[in-house]
Amino acid sequence: MLELLLTEYQQNPWAVYMFWGLSVFYVILITPLIVGFLRTPNQPPRLLDDSELPMVTVLVSARNEEQDFPDCIASVRALDYPVEKLQIILVDDNSDDSTGRLVDEIAAADERVLALHSRDMPPTRLQAKARGIFWGMKHATGEWVFITDADARVPATWLRHMLSHARPDTGMLGGALYVMDTGWVSRFERASWAFTQMFNLGLSGLGIPFACLGPNMAIKRSIYEEAGGLENVDFSIAEDLALMKMVVHHKAGIINVVSAETVAALRPVPSYKHLLSQQRRWFRGGIDNEVEYQLFLWIFFGYAVVYGLFMLFGWIFSLPFFLLFHAVNVVVDLSYFYLQKKRFGLSEHLRYAFWAHAHKVIIFLLLTPSFLMTRRARWMGDGYEEVYD
Repeated sequence: MLELLLTEYQQNPWAVYMFWGLSVFYVILITPLIVGFLRTPNQPPRLLDDSELPMVTVLVSARNEEQDFPDCIASVRALDYPVEKLQIILVDDNSDDSTGRLVDEIAAADERVLALHSRDMPPTRLQAKARGIFWGMKHATGEWVFITDADARVPATWLRHMLSHARPDTGMLGGALYVMDTGWVSRFERASWAFTQMFNLGLSGLGIPFACLGPNMAIKRSIYEEAGGLENVDFSIAEDLALMKMVVHHKAGIINVVSAETVAALRPVPSYKHLLSQQRRWFRGGIDNEVEYQLFLWIFFGYAVVYGLFMLFGWIFSLPFFLLFHAVNVVVDLSYFYLQKKRFGLSEHLRYAFWAHAHKVIIFLLLTPSFLMTRRARWMGDGYEEVYD
């Protein structure tokens, strides 16, 4: 084998340089993220008892979610939290289906639930999910506002475990996610979330605030109000990053918790086209962030294009190094999937590492032309124009 690789090096030295450059970069990129992931909080020193728990609002904004909404709200209503300290706000964001009716029915059956409709809100420049969060925050009474999505399921232990990690200077809490397996698209999406989370969770563990995930996050309401709310923050798409910027500018702490007691489950998107659109929105939202954030994303974006091309076409120039490159990547992917499996408490998570390997090839090559060709984005069937500065 070694002799074969040496022969290949003599015949195709540039292919070998490409292999080493891409492989070393990937290992150097992922290794500190794994270290940071291992440093993220898992179990709190102790769980807060009922008398210590603060007033909390759980906010869910929904558009055309009649199929997923009942399961989401069932999980929220089953939270292990004192009834008198929990407010649940459900926002119907101009739905075309029966979501609005469901919101009203749930509120009528549960005194903790407040039903809101975005048709009743004042005019605002906000688009998509940010509208619902804006309107819900206007009516929130909790010291902490926890945000999740209508296609998510949260564990009963979610609030108590997350809040047990908060310190007096904490302004934001975040948790992990996984996508429920319903078919091949969901496996690609689950792999995508697993890869993406290594950045926000890994960097968080290293003390670098990068992101909290929209379907599993909480912000202290006083910080949100002092910042003037989403309507007064300069951003185009990613409302979760806009909320994080409020906390960073306030110089408050951000804690991402990684445990089975705080991980949320997501229903998958309906098609791979939706998945590509989702990831384009994420990248666009990141570009709206701080300069160092933008620089990191553009460097990674450029690397990803070369990476995807070599993963797909490297065999033309050097089959041995092409196969070795894939082997190195699979080993690295298996390592962080294994760690997520242990921390998330997901027994079958490891097998999705192979889906991640395939997904990276596709998404790295498709994301660039998709991002450059259109400014249109969609959220739950609601089309809007992305803002380019």
